[in-house]
Amino acid sequence: MAKLGVLLLSVLLVSFLSDIHAVQKRDHNDYAKNPHPIVCYFGSWAFYHKAEKFDVSDINYDLCTHVNYGFAKIDEYNYEIQMFDPWLEDHFQAYQRFIDLKKKNPNLTTMISLGGWYEGSEKYSDMVTNPDIRKRFVKSAVEFLDKHNFDGLDLDWEHPAARGGASSDKENYIKLLEELKEAFEPKGYLLTAAVSPGKGTIDAAFVVPKLNELLDWVNVMTYDYHGGFDNYLGHNAPIYHRPEENEELERQLPPMDYTHFTVDYTINYFLSLGLSKEKMIMGVPFYGRGWTLMDAQHNHLHDEAKGMSPAGWIGGEPGVLGYDELCQMFNKNGSDWHHTGDPYYLAPYSWTNEIFIGHEDKKSLKCKIAYLKSKKLKGAMVWALENDDFKNRCGEGAYPLLNTVYDMLNGKDSGSMECPYGDIYPPTVPPTTTTTTTTTTTTTTPAPTTPTDPPTTPTTPPTPSPTTPTTAPTPPPTTPTTPAPPTPTPEPIDVICSRDGYMEYPNDIHKYYQCENTGPHQWRLTLKPCPLGPSGEQLVWHQKLRRLCYFGSWAHYHQEEPFDIEDINYDLCTHINYGFAKIDEYTYEILAFDPWLDEHLQSYQRFVDLKKKNPNLTTMISLGGWYEGSEKYSDMVTNAEIRHKFVRSVVTFLGKYNFDGLDLDWEYPGNRGGATTDKDNYIQLLTELRAAFEPHGYLLTAALSPGKQTIDSAYIVPKLNKLLDWANVMAYDYHGGWEDFLGHNSPLFSRPDETDELSEKYGVNFKWFTVDYTIHYYLNLGLSKDKMVMGVPFYGRAWTLLNETQINIHDYAKGMAPAGKISHEPGVLGYNELCLLEKQHPQEWHNSYDKYYMAPYAWTKDIFIGFDNEDSIQCKIAFLKLMGLKGAMIWSLENDDFKSRCGSLKYPLLRKVHSMLNGDEIHSMECKYGDLFPTTPKPTSRPTTTTTTPKPTPPPTQTPTEPPLPTTSKSPIDYWCSKDGYMPDSTDPHVFYQCEWIPGKGWWLHKMICPGVTNWNQDTLKCDK
Repeated sequence: MAKLGVLLLSVLLVSFLSDIHAVQKRDHNDYAKNPHPIVCYFGSWAFYHKAEKFDVSDINYDLCTHVNYGFAKIDEYNYEIQMFDPWLEDHFQAYQRFIDLKKKNPNLTTMISLGGWYEGSEKYSDMVTNPDIRKRFVKSAVEFLDKHNFDGLDLDWEHPAARGGASSDKENYIKLLEELKEAFEPKGYLLTAAVSPGKGTIDAAFVVPKLNELLDWVNVMTYDYHGGFDNYLGHNAPIYHRPEENEELERQLPPMDYTHFTVDYTINYFLSLGLSKEKMIMGVPFYGRGWTLMDAQHNHLHDEAKGMSPAGWIGGEPGVLGYDELCQMFNKNGSDWHHTGDPYYLAPYSWTNEIFIGHEDKKSLKCKIAYLKSKKLKGAMVWALENDDFKNRCGEGAYPLLNTVYDMLNGKDSGSMECPYGDIYPPTVPPTTTTTTTTTTTTTTPAPTTPTDPPTTPTTPPTPSPTTPTTAPTPPPTTPTTPAPPTPTPEPIDVICSRDGYMEYPNDIHKYYQCENTGPHQWRLTLKPCPLGPSGEQLVWHQKLRRLCYFGSWAHYHQEEPFDIEDINYDLCTHINYGFAKIDEYTYEILAFDPWLDEHLQSYQRFVDLKKKNPNLTTMISLGGWYEGSEKYSDMVTNAEIRHKFVRSVVTFLGKYNFDGLDLDWEYPGNRGGATTDKDNYIQLLTELRAAFEPHGYLLTAALSPGKQTIDSAYIVPKLNKLLDWANVMAYDYHGGWEDFLGHNSPLFSRPDETDELSEKYGVNFKWFTVDYTIHYYLNLGLSKDKMVMGVPFYGRAWTLLNETQINIHDYAKGMAPAGKISHEPGVLGYNELCLLEKQHPQEWHNSYDKYYMAPYAWTKDIFIGFDNEDSIQCKIAFLKLMGLKGAMIWSLENDDFKSRCGSLKYPLLRKVHSMLNGDEIHSMECKYGDLFPTTPKPTSRPTTTTTTPKPTPPPTQTPTEPPLPTTSKSPIDYWCSKDGYMPDSTDPHVFYQCEWIPGKGWWLHKMICPGVTNWNQDTLKCDK
């Protein structure tokens, strides 16, 4: 019996010890040795850097106490956690090698970070909203940590209740953390989160006391306060603001906000909301944010700048330079650089004659860590390891910044409070009066512990990329002392005013906003309806549409009018596709089409370098084209192993040449020697490309056929809509010299005489062969308007006439017209060729237009051509805007009059596209050739009298149809924003509005609705019964 009792006692003791072991946190740090955690983020995409490649083996496992692997992601279908880059993490065993760092340092803690900027917010919002899906995610997270042996999860959702999230995210985020904590505790897994530094985001996203209770610690991203996304020079991570950075300066430099965009303000605000010091890890950036100077003299803080500085040769991101890039530039071109330190920012900035950058160095990191210690925070978070000089290229030793952080926190300088740039304690600045809706408060420090005027977040994501977790705008309450309204439900009416102009209304395409400047820093916002079209339907509003331009690299070899990279207008296009790359017929890997031109003459490099002149430009490589055919592509997609090989080669190719993405111009799946299985395999290819591109942020687009039969045999359109960033619909090549009758390259609508009988006569369905039919057909099949970019041709298709009298549309013809002197392609004349021909031989040319095609045609006694000019392009862009499409695609740049041989301005066609989409004619719906709202067409015959004109197209003889101008009647929403705060609705007691000043943007107006039967009380700033 005694033995039995001893046995039972032993069993109970083992069970008790097992329980103790089970709940022990997997935090391996030796806090006696390293009292302050140093949490280091590792950006796995740095493995693909062309220069200074950074891999797991480069991580310093002794200086960091915790390392977070960035990133994992959520599956968009089942909402379970999964690898971001299976090729790297599984095939190259990056996960396993990462975990194995603990073999070298048993005190190291290795965690997986989930999310990041490119993951967005919508998937996370959807996941937390549904309890069943949330439960499935939590289960998958536990299994993921088990499988890969991570010590815990760092949640980097950017951000709850923002970027497409729901207002309910704030509460549901807490539910998620509660369920994760409950699931993690039996296994001892750590649970942390990366959070925004901006008050607007904090207020909308986080119940801070609950974060403090549920998380092991919080990584506060105290950086990205200013950058090339602002109009004025500043610093990425200032500790305090400067004395002159007050409301007066902010009025002079709208929409800047200096007082609230500091490390000190963020830290104090989190503390005031209940995040304890022992749970707070302060972010430290190992990179700087840069601007392109207006000129060599405008190099002072607050001077106006052009925009982001060019991308560095390592990180490859405009407006961002890692310390490793900067220090090498300083060493290599020291005479070009000037440096100074700021006693308020407690950080340096540097400049040349061309760029300015606010960055960090060893001295500023001493200041930041001294500040951290003065606030008695838990530790430091480093973003990111790959940005340090980890290979000692600059002679300060490997990892000079990380060594500084370690020495100041846990090493030889752990007792030091030294700050070489100034005093780490708050400097005294002149009092700043801050007016809110209800109070006026005077402050004497840059960021009081209980601030009265809320900071907001940097809102234009600073070219968000894996370089740094970034912030986004969200609605803050006016003061932390006055609680936000109980549970108002925000509508997606989030509008920003920063200059006079017009903006879209988020939840009704038939309305728009007008911003009017009414005084310094004051704006009037008015909601207006779009007018009715001629047929009674209401017009729709459009803005900020893409102007995607194709560049045909073969134009370099044109004997006359050669077109090269330097001829590209990089300001009139928003995106440019380099045409073309090809597939190797043996290995099925992507290759340069013309190595001599693309590599030896550095066309690829010069093409990508256009972004140095326009940092907002997107440069992509287009793969395929007509002459590539279809068979190679069909063979490639059929074999899974070859397909995977191709996908890997594309990722390598994009990384090697620094393209922003791939445009797939396979002409066409299931056609021209392809297989019927291409339709499904094409989707499989896009799915694998999308998965491979996501870790790098590469764009994926495709050029699509306009023909109904090709569409039906080649594409599963709803899948294209889901997988592609957008689709370039080639709305041209409907008719040409391969047919034996005259027609037009790109008719907008069909003519009334193009009946079924005529279609049967010529063996072509005229009704299918129009821009209007193609666009509507794609829409009916599931290609959404916001994914559709409509093609516009800068060339015409030409025929050789049977005789001088058969010059009418539908007359029989001999075939293609002879090749032109520039492009040398039979049956094709670029606009530049045609306008020169008409200018040189005006007496030979006759011109007319078709009011149904809404396009011109011209003829001599020998040839006939249906083409596009400025007037017809105006019609096409007006049609595009009326249809609500995403933008226009241009084929192609070299066909425009780019040298102004025929007129006063270069690029007349491209300028018209730009003017109609984003320029002076943005509100125009004019079409000189006819009515964009066709009802029942009336037959018209071709003019019997031939006229001769010296220009491609004469002014139309009919009166252009122009939609009525927007109404100016007062709208239900007609308010002024001149200060942060709330205001009541003038007619509905349940409704109120919030004005928020967003630095880098302007005023943001939010419509809010009080819950239930409550009404808005302007005196208490609450929803009361």
